[in-house]
Parts: sequence; C-alpha cells; structure tokens
Amino acid sequence: SKSDIEKMMAVWVDLPETCCIHPGGPLMSGIKQIELSWSHIFKQKVERFFRINTISRQISSSLCISVVEENISVDGINFSAAPIYATNVYKLHDDSWFMLLHHASPAPVMQTTSQELFNLRTKRGPGKLH
Repeated sequence: SKSDIEKMMAVWVDLPETCCIHPGGPLMSGIKQIELSWSHIFKQKVERFFRINTISRQISSSLCISVVEENISVDGINFSAAPIYATNVYKLHDDSWFMLLHHASPAPVMQTTSQELFNLRTKRGPGKLH
C-alpha cells in the first residue's frame, strides 16, 4: 500500500551514494530507483511476515553496519523461503540514523561448519584475505 512504501522510504537517506541490491537483483543507485524497486515489491498482493535476527553489528560515530538474517513467511500458506542474509549500512545524517545501503542475498542451502571454515582459512595461509 501507499503507506507501506512511505514507511519504507522514511528509513532511507537521500544521497547520491545510497544503493540497494535485492536478492538476485541489479544494483539500484539513488533514492528514486530504490523507491521504484520497493514499490514493485509492495504492489504484490502477498502479505509477508519477517523475522529478523541480528548476526553482527558494528557502530562508529557516523556509520552502523548490521548483518542480519531475514526469515520470510506468508500468512495462510505453507511457505517457507530460504533465509536471506542482508548487510545494512546506516549513516548518521541530521542527527538521525538512515539506511545508506541494503544488500541482500539468499543464504546458502548447505551451511558450512566452523571446522570447515577453519580448514578453508588454513589452506589459504595466515594473513591471506582471499
């Protein structure tokens, strides 16, 4: 509805570097492209429910980086989508926090254990990023 898109856009900062990437979607830069993408999502007649779990959050004096897991369900339908991992970056602007970046992607189907991650890191060698 119109009020949903207004609420969504109220969290975004209107700056040239503001951008959004929905799962599997292209990069949208600027507030107009972002609003158009969310308008398309809200026009769908499916009511979605979100359960958001914060995985990590780092805050500085003017930026906040939040990594979350989004679990989406649909009321009245036996539907459970794979979780979505999202990185949200917020910027302190005019004494309020606004979203500067939303980058979301589907979680992997098979979860990697901590031991598997450790093995991957040790194969690369100490201090290697990639």
